[in-house]
Amino acid sequence: MTIPPIGIPVGSGLEITLEKDGNLWKFCATPTSTNCDGGFGGIAPNGQVVGFGSKAPYYWSDVSLEAGFNASPLNGYRVGVRYYEQYSQTITTPPGPGGVPPGSTVTTYYRAYPGFELISQSLEHAGDIKFTTDNGDEFFTADEGNYDENEYATAGITDGTKYSYVRVFDQAEITYIPRLSVAGQYPVGNGVLPSSPYDENADPPLYPIDLLCSFLPDDRDSVTVGFNLITEWKADGNTYTTSVTINHTCTQDTDFSNIQGKIRSYQKASYFGNGLPHMGLYPPPGADFDHPKYNNNGDLVSGQLNEPFDMRQLKRNSFPVEFETGEFRPCPEKQ
Repeated sequence: MTIPPIGIPVGSGLEITLEKDGNLWKFCATPTSTNCDGGFGGIAPNGQVVGFGSKAPYYWSDVSLEAGFNASPLNGYRVGVRYYEQYSQTITTPPGPGGVPPGSTVTTYYRAYPGFELISQSLEHAGDIKFTTDNGDEFFTADEGNYDENEYATAGITDGTKYSYVRVFDQAEITYIPRLSVAGQYPVGNGVLPSSPYDENADPPLYPIDLLCSFLPDDRDSVTVGFNLITEWKADGNTYTTSVTINHTCTQDTDFSNIQGKIRSYQKASYFGNGLPHMGLYPPPGADFDHPKYNNNGDLVSGQLNEPFDMRQLKRNSFPVEFETGEFRPCPEKQ
């Protein structure tokens, strides 16, 4: 809410407004109401003007994570900033009901948004990386330049970005050997167990992992992570820098009574859990073949996967002597 400027500004600054705000204003029904922030335009206990921008401390709305599963995409988590000039209006209350003694003065604050120049902006983790990826495109920031009257400069988390369970709930341990790996492959520790490809009825069957190595969830109900937003901006002929932290609480269901069933389901969805060592897929180490290698995020970073086309390749538990590079033929079962 704004009104035409009255007199000269009594304050100015950069207003912060979150989309998917997790710390909403609690307006007071009367001046004597309790457990609330105050009336619109009044001063809240935290020193902010009630109803303008988001309430500090800044929180995005909570998100739920589940051990071992891909988190839902983080869509719509944004923060807008804009320059404001603040004005005040003081009135004396007349005699009568309303909760304020007659003759009291009440000051209400209003804002106008005349526009500003954005010089630079950054948004980043306040601490260790918490997402499944670290490619540099997990955040976006507003374009530099001039912003018109009432206009926001918007930053946020890029839609589709996901939290890694074990990076948020970092007292957990969930590791696995990725599918169709070779000897020497280290377990993947990003905490997100892949679910595809998975077709146990295919010939030969397809499984998303070779082996579940560990599954120990964190027992905390929630973990709050933070993001630092730093904005350099210019207005009224001066340059300013505003830094704020945006918090995000990640929750989980701590009823772990179904963990045994989860572990069994993951073992069932693995090659080794079905007695398929698949050593017939690759020549011995040292052969002229680019063996596959995964990183700690479960991404294939070098080599190539030899997708099976015959069950004998999966059942074999020794390297095929007759394997020829580039000729991925089935190998006779060990006698």
